[in-house]
Amino acid sequence: KRRRKMTTVYVGNLDTNANAKDLHHEFDRYGRIADVWIARNPPGFAFIEFSDDRDAKDAVRDMDGRYILDKKVRVEISRRGRGGSGGRAGGGIPAPRASKVRTEHRVKILGLPGSAHWHSLKEFLREVAEPAFVDTLGRGEGIAEFMTATEADLVVSKLHDTKYDGVYITVKRDNGNGRDRERDRSRSRDRDRDHRSKERSSRSGRDRSRSGDYADA
Repeated sequence: KRRRKMTTVYVGNLDTNANAKDLHHEFDRYGRIADVWIARNPPGFAFIEFSDDRDAKDAVRDMDGRYILDKKVRVEISRRGRGGSGGRAGGGIPAPRASKVRTEHRVKILGLPGSAHWHSLKEFLREVAEPAFVDTLGRGEGIAEFMTATEADLVVSKLHDTKYDGVYITVKRDNGNGRDRERDRSRSRDRDRDHRSKERSSRSGRDRSRSGDYADA
């Protein structure tokens, strides 16, 4: 007998008014649902855990691109599994972690609101290019990685200095190995040295001027 496998389905672009009853109404037909988790801060997506992976696949095949309430939803198999608790809203499915596909084409996002969630950030970036990896790091910072340099550059050009969740964000390339930060520190040290050099030169000029005044006297 085939062993059933718990599988979680991601529902994106979800109407903010949607609740667990709405999702059960749409997805119960595909099989037994073990749990529902609806994001509230920020809203716009949910996770539905099916007791059988075959039911989850049927739900994805039928529901992707359909409307729930007034919005066309994106439905796909989630890569994350069950874990600890946190950020619950209508169920016990934990807040998800980012996917583990890593590339060298990294983009840094700065100025994110404190409520920023990696999955809503992924949805935002998808407007321009499909990210391979997304995560939020706290302190208003996030990272995203893309399969090609062209996609990363396009995201920077299209989304830098645009609004995310009501605030303007900074989007820039980041090689991810610390050289950018070291280069920034080096530039800062160079500016400090230039500034100190100018101050010493200015003081030296004033001292020579005062010395000449005393000699004339």
